[in-house]
Amino acid sequence: MTRRQATAMDGAGSAATPSWRRRTAAVGAAVLLAATAACSSGDDGSDDGSGAEVSGAREASPSASPDGKKNADGGGTPRCAAADLSMAVERSPGAADGRDYDLTLKNKTDSACLLKGRPRVLLIGEDGDTIGEAATPEGRAGETVTLQPLTRAHATLHTADEGDDGTGDGSCWARPHSLRVYPPGTGKALVAESGQPRVCGDLFTVTALKW
Repeated sequence: MTRRQATAMDGAGSAATPSWRRRTAAVGAAVLLAATAACSSGDDGSDDGSGAEVSGAREASPSASPDGKKNADGGGTPRCAAADLSMAVERSPGAADGRDYDLTLKNKTDSACLLKGRPRVLLIGEDGDTIGEAATPEGRAGETVTLQPLTRAHATLHTADEGDDGTGDGSCWARPHSLRVYPPGTGKALVAESGQPRVCGDLFTVTALKW
């Protein structure tokens, strides 16, 4: 090999070296640009706020307010409506100072409901007119009664004995044909035919409902 050929080869080799470096630099720049773009894309996805909104929605769901009707008592049980109940009244033996009658309100539905307070009780004559006055509230207002299906709440109706025996004055209201009872918290009445109680001595009271 002549010196000129060696020089020529050296020249070709030295000429190829910058071209390789340029290709390497270009590839490196492309890789760096792709990595930068990927990182930039990842940052955009985490900063757009969408992840926080989804998390917030999941946290808010359990605290959503329940139905307004079931929110009244805070426990999800609605108040008893007149249509949920049936009514009965019967004499209670053993009253020492007059006559007591057990007024019962029965939950006839398949769901629990609440009662609290005293029912409003009216005696109705055969002509449909009210006899005397509504029963006067007696005692404390009472506590909330949760009526499970087919269970009963009780209130006591009280009046004086009939006749001149020291507890009544001999004057009694007309015997009723029916009772009209408004459960507490409702504007509709339950009506049941009954000839009792017959109120005497102008004494007619009702207690709060209880078990």
